[in-house]
Amino acid sequence: MRPIYYIRWLDACYTEGECSVAAIDPRCELEYVGPLAKESPEAVTLALEVVHDGRTRNPFSIRRENILQIRKTTIERAFGLKRS
Repeated sequence: MRPIYYIRWLDACYTEGECSVAAIDPRCELEYVGPLAKESPEAVTLALEVVHDGRTRNPFSIRRENILQIRKTTIERAFGLKRS
């Protein structure tokens, strides 16, 4: 079974151009659903694609202390797929 994750986390914020100081919001919440590339005690790494031979494309890591919510499932359970 191939794991996929839903992750909601806090990240750095960037505002392009000019804005008022009052409009600055330092809390930027992001969400992503994708295949798990690697997991460690420090971080979870998701990717755009994970190939079965151990390679990945466009991986990105989220440090665990920034994660607000995490849900783990599998592609088979999430979408009712059956592999032959």
